[in-house]
Amino acid sequence: MPHARLKQLAAILLRRKADLSTEAGRSQDRYRRAAWTSVASLAQRMTNIGVGLVTVPLALNYLGLERFGLWMTLTGFVAFLNFADMGVGVGLQNALTACISRDDKAGPRRYVTGAFAVVGSVFLTLTFIALVVLPFLPLQDAIVLEDELARAELLPTTQVLIIVFGLNMLIGLVQRLFNAMQRGYLAAIQLTLGNLLGLVGIVLTIHFDLGLPVLAASFLGGRITILALGGLTLMLKTPWLRPMLGGVGKQTVGELVSTGAYAVGAQTSALLILWSPAIIISSQISASDVAPFSICQRLLGVMCGFYLAGVLSLWPAYSDAGARGEWPWVRRTFRRTLRLWAVGTLPMLAGYVLLGRWIIELWTQDAEAVPGWGVLIAAGAWFVVHLWGIAPSTALGGLGRLKGQTLYGNLISLLAVGIAWMIAPIYGVVGVLWAMTLVGALPRGLAMQWELRKTIANHNTASSSPSATRD
Repeated sequence: MPHARLKQLAAILLRRKADLSTEAGRSQDRYRRAAWTSVASLAQRMTNIGVGLVTVPLALNYLGLERFGLWMTLTGFVAFLNFADMGVGVGLQNALTACISRDDKAGPRRYVTGAFAVVGSVFLTLTFIALVVLPFLPLQDAIVLEDELARAELLPTTQVLIIVFGLNMLIGLVQRLFNAMQRGYLAAIQLTLGNLLGLVGIVLTIHFDLGLPVLAASFLGGRITILALGGLTLMLKTPWLRPMLGGVGKQTVGELVSTGAYAVGAQTSALLILWSPAIIISSQISASDVAPFSICQRLLGVMCGFYLAGVLSLWPAYSDAGARGEWPWVRRTFRRTLRLWAVGTLPMLAGYVLLGRWIIELWTQDAEAVPGWGVLIAAGAWFVVHLWGIAPSTALGGLGRLKGQTLYGNLISLLAVGIAWMIAPIYGVVGVLWAMTLVGALPRGLAMQWELRKTIANHNTASSSPSATRD
């Protein structure tokens, strides 16, 4: 069976460019591009594995348990700033995909100009907040810290992370350009190089003892540098993607922001599920308890990286199929992602439960970083259920159906966060993770599955098309 799957993948990767004038040809081309993106993304994630294998024990040994937990907590907090771009990145990607599907070479420049203008303004605002506003806020009251060095590094690390994250948000628009063109594999290659450059920065930071703020900046610094160079090269070679001086139109910005507003809501509901546990644990229990959980999270991300690479690469393909009204392709592809989740992540979960504690101890060389069985199992269930929800979330996002995730998604996620927050002092880390799983990730995934199936059913007028039965 694995041999047959590999042969099928090789056939898709090596398939000649299809006839894009036919629905069957476009279907083949989407799978081909998605397959290349999946392979490149998997290579990127494999690089992440190698980087993680090196950086986690290095950083843990260099920082200690509490400062490492502080880093993970602040990273989770800053991740919520994803909403700050008002979803313009998603709006840009979907708008460009629609332009490309109708061979429009005039619209992309307007959208690119508007997107960079909006996100550039956000970056400048975040920089101002980090440098001018943060010093007056009582940050030390928000996180339980005992180490004096950790207390001293709290403000500068937060400032650096916010500024670097804002710059990463701006440069990250380059990845949206590649995705919209269904060339996400090129972005994945650049991110791989960026991760390796970031590793070099981390090693140098530790070697010269430059402290947590510089370490935090190094983590994203390589990615920002490589993507910036890739974006410059793309725009030099593709004139219709270059921003226009003085070309920011209110209508274009309004279109991007109106689409992006729902994207922000959808992203926020997912981020609440993914990053709230670390924040709740550090605030309600202690920062040192974040480390074992975060290491579990990283290990699970490594083990399930192939699934993430495959599913997320389909976003622009869903956008293209939806723009052309090819709904049978959407239905078939979504069902395949569910099968991939069942046959891929569930066996991985079993291996994680059986070997996870031994792997983490071998990996970190720190007995205090090894989670108990309760935390190990709860983290595994939380992560795998969250992955199950990524399949319908990606399809809905690519189709531009983001309103539902904004409404019901945030209600469900906020309810889960509230319950986890209340029970954290009583039931500890295990209680937090099970609350986020059973009250948050599971109901949110079910709601998205229902919405996607309803959307497909409402647009299933092309089910009798000859291509609906083709692969």
